[in-house]
Amino acid sequence: MEKISLITGATGHIGYALLKELVDSGEKVRILIRKDVPVFDGIDCEKVYGDVTDSESLDKAFEGVDVVYHLAGVIDINPGMEDLTWRVNVNGTKNVVRACERCNVRRLVYASSVDAFPPLPDNRVMTELDHFSPKNLDGTYAKTKAIATQFVLDNVHDGKLDAVVVHPGACIGPYDFKVSSVGEMVRMFINGNFPCSLSFGAYNFVDVRDVAKGMHAAAEKGKKGDCYIL
Repeated sequence: MEKISLITGATGHIGYALLKELVDSGEKVRILIRKDVPVFDGIDCEKVYGDVTDSESLDKAFEGVDVVYHLAGVIDINPGMEDLTWRVNVNGTKNVVRACERCNVRRLVYASSVDAFPPLPDNRVMTELDHFSPKNLDGTYAKTKAIATQFVLDNVHDGKLDAVVVHPGACIGPYDFKVSSVGEMVRMFINGNFPCSLSFGAYNFVDVRDVAKGMHAAAEKGKKGDCYIL
């Protein structure tokens, strides 16, 4: 039987880049989407309709799947988005994990974020962690990613799940159709509407295509329970 890889969040910047990476590598890919959009026209992938917040919709989507790449999430940090962010980022991830267990998915690759890491003093370089807590984090997005990441790792440690976690940085590059916050910042800067400089520290930009390749490699070569900064 041909192996199937499934992507949640394929309409997002990283998700679409990952879809292109997997299809170009010759893999059979299924995407979980809430509605069809023109960006998928001409791409050889199977579309299944559902939502990570609807656990029942995941069983059909995950049936016969070898690897699940879970990228669906809410990144919006604007006021009023807190409830949706918790519902998608935390509850949605719990639904995905449980569906992987029910459907005997071989491996889950969970897209966390570098925002799940607590800030370090004196501009110290980050390195991978094996435990995540929302205690020292600011903002709903960062807290939800830390909680969801720890939930994934707890299920790995309990022997219920084979999963690896990746932590992408601020992605730039093609396929940013919905214009991410980072993409909008870059556009404003290029157009002269956002003059800025970094007076301290740094910002962790990464090409979205490299993140996609890193996620693909994590699925094939990553060690169960490990986390990887991309």
